[in-house]
Amino acid sequence: MAAQASAHYKLSIVLASCLAAQAAMAHTPYLLPVSFSITRPHVSLQAGISDDLFFLPEGPVRGDFYAVAPNGSRSKLNSVTVLKDFTVIEADIPDAGTYKLATGDEGARITKLVKLDGRWLMVRQPPAAGGASAPAAAPAPGGASAPQRPAGPPRFIDAAAVPAGVETMETRSFQRLETYVTKGAPSKAALAISGQGFEVRPLTHPNEIFIDQGFAFEALADGQPVKEQKFTVFHGGNAYDEKKVYAKIATDAQGRAQLKFDKPGIYLMTSRYPAASATPAGAAPPPKSYGYTLTFEVFQ
Repeated sequence: MAAQASAHYKLSIVLASCLAAQAAMAHTPYLLPVSFSITRPHVSLQAGISDDLFFLPEGPVRGDFYAVAPNGSRSKLNSVTVLKDFTVIEADIPDAGTYKLATGDEGARITKLVKLDGRWLMVRQPPAAGGASAPAAAPAPGGASAPQRPAGPPRFIDAAAVPAGVETMETRSFQRLETYVTKGAPSKAALAISGQGFEVRPLTHPNEIFIDQGFAFEALADGQPVKEQKFTVFHGGNAYDEKKVYAKIATDAQGRAQLKFDKPGIYLMTSRYPAASATPAGAAPPPKSYGYTLTFEVFQ
């Protein structure tokens, strides 16, 4: 139990560091089905985390997974196996039509912050009794010291060091991973949005994307269009490509954008809302933030 608590503490430190740096693009989670066109009564999916090399997983995605059926009903996926490198999910596909397969918001990451000297710092909780503190940097090959983080203002403060009476707040970070699969003829009910949080509404059916037509979509926050929302696109199999990022695009004044492609294959589109640049220096961070990833296939 002590080792488990220590591991959880270390992971919390790493996740908090990523939130502070808004480094969502460095380690990107994804949800990848074995096929986007289903002929059997089920589909298997891989849920992994990649360092911008797709789809080469470096770790599993943990949490709850759901399917939205062609009739619009939502159900939890219970066949989930977490491996060391990735998570395997099986989803039943009993009916014809389009299914949305996605993560849920139940596992929102909660971070406590305090304001000191005009800056917001994340509160670092102590490890559980018997747990170890975060490990020191390991020596680099050849005996040299590992590179150190550049000097600068601290991002953390230990819980025990927080002064009494300071301003505090909590933020919640959500990670939404989505993909669509179709059995038989495509349908549209599973494409509907909830109107809650950050969402992407496909304007082109996500299982009918062709090179000559592209992929049109709309970015929304609580059901309202988000202008100038930035998205980064990767092409599957880019581990051997000199150019790792396939494209970057931003929505227009109506919150819409259209991706264009020059080759078929599997693609991943990712974004973060709100962007780090949307929060002025010294201002309180947003109470909610979203990481979004969509995996889809483009046909010739």
